[in-house]
Amino acid sequence: MLTDERRRRAEGAVTMTNKADLTVGPEIGELARLVTARGDLDLNWEGPLRERNNQRAVFAAIGVVAFAKRVYGASIDVEPSDQAIADLLADLRHLADGLGLDWDHLCGWGEGHYEAQIEDDLA
Repeated sequence: MLTDERRRRAEGAVTMTNKADLTVGPEIGELARLVTARGDLDLNWEGPLRERNNQRAVFAAIGVVAFAKRVYGASIDVEPSDQAIADLLADLRHLADGLGLDWDHLCGWGEGHYEAQIEDDLA
């Protein structure tokens, strides 16, 4: 049975009717070609941390592409990257639940790392 908290989250989830309103990134196949061909992504990072944060994004892209290949198979050329990232996040939450980990704590911890990395407080 869903707790009130989980029900609220589920009700706020993206549905097929409102998904078209979201910004959609490149298809997973294109993301895979960019990472494979160059080992780099040309993202919108600016300043002295551009290279370091770009490399972090590449590490994440490699994980998303591997996940998408496993889940979507040959359709990665048409699946949008935002869908794959959302699906991966959902599956990571299932994993956290199965391991008895606190999802909100993990998200806060990750957010703290992200904030520190973009401010160069964490190498």
